[in-house]
Amino acid sequence: MAKRLLVETRPKETRLALVEDGRLLELSIEREAKDTLTGSIFVGRVDNAIRGMEAAFVDIGLDKNAFLPLEIGENGKKLSVSAGQDVLVQVVKIPGGEKGARLSTEISLPGRMCVLMPNSSYSIGISKRIESEEERKRLFGIARELVPKDMALIVRTAAEGAEREALKKDVNTLLCQWEDIKRRSQVLKGPALIKRDDDQIMRAVRDHLTEDVEEMLFEDEEAFHKGLNACDIISADMKCKLRLSQDEIPLFKRFSVPSQIEKALSRRVWLKSGGYLIFDKTEAMTVIDVNSGKYTGNKTLSDTIFRINMEAAEEIALQLRLRDIGGIIIIDFIDMDTADKKAKLLDFMREKLKNDPTHTKLGGITSLGLVELTRKKKREPIASYLKSPCPVCAGAGEVTSLESAAYDAAGEIYAKNRANEGIFLLKASKRVIDAFIEIGFDLTMEAYALEDKSLPTHEYTVQKIAKADITDKMTPIGRR
Repeated sequence: MAKRLLVETRPKETRLALVEDGRLLELSIEREAKDTLTGSIFVGRVDNAIRGMEAAFVDIGLDKNAFLPLEIGENGKKLSVSAGQDVLVQVVKIPGGEKGARLSTEISLPGRMCVLMPNSSYSIGISKRIESEEERKRLFGIARELVPKDMALIVRTAAEGAEREALKKDVNTLLCQWEDIKRRSQVLKGPALIKRDDDQIMRAVRDHLTEDVEEMLFEDEEAFHKGLNACDIISADMKCKLRLSQDEIPLFKRFSVPSQIEKALSRRVWLKSGGYLIFDKTEAMTVIDVNSGKYTGNKTLSDTIFRINMEAAEEIALQLRLRDIGGIIIIDFIDMDTADKKAKLLDFMREKLKNDPTHTKLGGITSLGLVELTRKKKREPIASYLKSPCPVCAGAGEVTSLESAAYDAAGEIYAKNRANEGIFLLKASKRVIDAFIEIGFDLTMEAYALEDKSLPTHEYTVQKIAKADITDKMTPIGRR
C-alpha cells in the first residue's frame, strides 16, 4: 500500500497530510499565530504549590499558569518545589478549555530512532511494534551500551534493523541537545523558553518519513529545502524520497484531501454499510454513538449488529487519528447479545488502534455496554483550527425553534401593549413570520410584521410605531 506525505504551504500556515492509497490517515496544521506547545521546554517560575492537590501552578509565560503534578513516575516519588522557585519543565499537554497546560519535570527528547529521557531513572524500553524477540534483544544490547547510566532511553520503531552506528549518532545528537538545554537553563530565569519543539516539517521527517513511505511531496520550494535540511540533520538516506511537485493541480486537491477533511469535521460519519457514527464533544470527553442507519443486512439481527459494530470500530480508529482527538473517549456500540462477539469486537479494535502512533489505551465494555478508551492529547484537535463555535447557538448546536420564536414574539407584543397601548411592528425573518401567521395568534391590538433579512432566522424585534409609519410592505397580524 502506497503511503505519501503531502506538504501544503500557505501564507503563515503549513498543512501536512499522510495518505495511504488515496485515503487520508493523518492531518496536522501549524500556524504562526497558533504555535504548538507540546514538547517545548521552559524554565518556569513556581507561582503556587498546593500540597493538598499534590500540584504546583507554574508561570511559563502563557496567559494562564500551567499545572505541574508533584508526584512523578510510577514509584510515587514526590517533587519538592516552593513559590518563587525556578524549575525546568516540558509541556506534555496543551491548554484546553478552562485548563492550563500540563507540565512534567521528566524531560523527553525525541530523535528519529530513540527518545532520550535525561533526568529519569535508568531504564531501556523497546517499541512494542518491534515484534521480533531477536531484534528486540539486539537493540536492547546496543541501547545499554549507548545510554548513560543515569538516563532512560526508548528505542523507537524506526530503529528496527538499524546499524549500531546509526543508533549511536541518534543518541549522541540527543545528548548534545541535553547539554545545551542544561547550559541555557542555568543562565536564564523563569519564565523563559529554553527549547521550542521542532517545526512541522522537521517532525514529519523525524516521525513519519519511514521506509514504508513512498515519497514526501512539496509544492513550495522553500518548504522543500526545509525538508532537505531536516533530512541532513535526521536521516540523509531519506532525501531521495523528497520531491518538489511540478503539477498545476494543487497537491491536496490532486489526492482528494479537502473532501476527506470535510468528512473529518462532520458530526455524522456514514459507514459503507449504511450505518453511521455520531461524534459529540464535551470539555472532558468525546462521545461516539454507533447507529445502524439504513443497513438491514441479509442474515440474523445478531449478525447484522456485529457487522455494523466491526465496521464502526475500524472507522472510529481512523477518525480518532485523523481528527486528533485526545482525552477520554466513550463509544456506545450497538448492544450485542454474546460475550464472544463483544470480545471479538474489542480485539479487532485493539488491533486497529495499533496503527495510531499516538498512545491509546483501550478499556473493556462497561456494565452499560459502553467502551472506554483514552488517547494522549498532544495538540489541538483539527476541528479547533478549522471550526469555531456557532455565533448564533453559542456552540450548543441548537437554536430556538421557529414556533418558539413566534410564541415569544406574540408574548412580547402583549407585554409591550399592556405597558403602553399602541401599534406594534414585528421584524423577523420570513420563516418566523410564516410560523407566526400559521399559528394564528388572536392579537387584540393593532400589529404588523415586516421581513428583516439582516436578522438570524430565529431572532426578531418588536417595536412601537406610529400610524404614519405603516406601509404596504407590512403584513397585518393583529386587529386593525
